[in-house]
Amino acid sequence: TGRVTSRSALPESSTDTDRRTGMMERLVSAHAVAHVDLARGGTVAHFGSSEDARDNVLAHVEPAGSAPAEDSAFSLSRREWLAPYDGGWQLLTPNAGDECWVGERFHPFHGDASRRTWAVATRAAGVVTIQTVVDDEYAVTRQLALDPRAARLVVSTTIENRSSRRLPAMLVEHIALAGGDGPRYREGLVW
Repeated sequence: TGRVTSRSALPESSTDTDRRTGMMERLVSAHAVAHVDLARGGTVAHFGSSEDARDNVLAHVEPAGSAPAEDSAFSLSRREWLAPYDGGWQLLTPNAGDECWVGERFHPFHGDASRRTWAVATRAAGVVTIQTVVDDEYAVTRQLALDPRAARLVVSTTIENRSSRRLPAMLVEHIALAGGDGPRYREGLVW
């Protein structure tokens, strides 16, 4: 769990304390920077050409801070998901939509994986592999890697069924890109 230092003396992969959640994985290459919030479902909270928030191509909105009122059209599960939502890039699985029952299992809005704390399995220069397990049945592993040749974040996800029966699963990459007065696409930055 040591830090790997690049020629530019910036850590290429490290876990830093984040003021909101306490656990932020930081990836750095010569071309891009990515922040992965382990405590908030492995959310990619920042992807840009630098640490500067103005370079983040992912949307950032101020979170509501509290769930919408109970008399709103939103279910409890949806309200709980939306209250801390502040943009970025989430993995939604094993459910990717509204809360629902499948067989005897309840699936909350946007799935359990986007609500869980993820653990670092491995870390190397510009690459991190994170994992979480949902109900001892769905083992989810994500590898997030910065391309050393371009400003590109490559993500691969594996879901392993640990049960003895067939399990349904949906998988959606929920990416909110910046727009309006936020960062703009620049030549060479690929997402």
